[in-house]
Amino acid sequence: MATRAHQFIADLLAQRMRLDGYEVVSFDGYSETEGDLKLPPTIKRHRPDLIGLKKGFLVIGEAKTAGDIGARTREQIEDYVDCAKNIKETKLIIYLGVPLSAKNQVKKIVENVRGNNYVVTLGVPDRLLPIEYD
Repeated sequence: MATRAHQFIADLLAQRMRLDGYEVVSFDGYSETEGDLKLPPTIKRHRPDLIGLKKGFLVIGEAKTAGDIGARTREQIEDYVDCAKNIKETKLIIYLGVPLSAKNQVKKIVENVRGNNYVVTLGVPDRLLPIEYD
């Protein structure tokens, strides 16, 4: 189950997609901003958090909290970048939403998988993230 912080970042990605002219067509879970949309398709080994479309473009959105960044994150970015390299008629962009405190860690992962041409990293101030209560 996604944390409140994860869902908050995913909602911010959806808002950014709309601001950039994309239609958000799928969202994993319930979105405060998008409502209930269909589940995104699995891309290779992973299902992204959201998908946006506009003519000639496909954008994959992935939200990450600081505690969620690791080997799986690397695999996700590898899968999405590999997909981007194999699409010819449509330009694929990856929006990666992360807390600002983890932005450098994610930047290294993106560089290691040679994803700089595909990944747009959106930093979210940590103090804006919801606090998780047990």
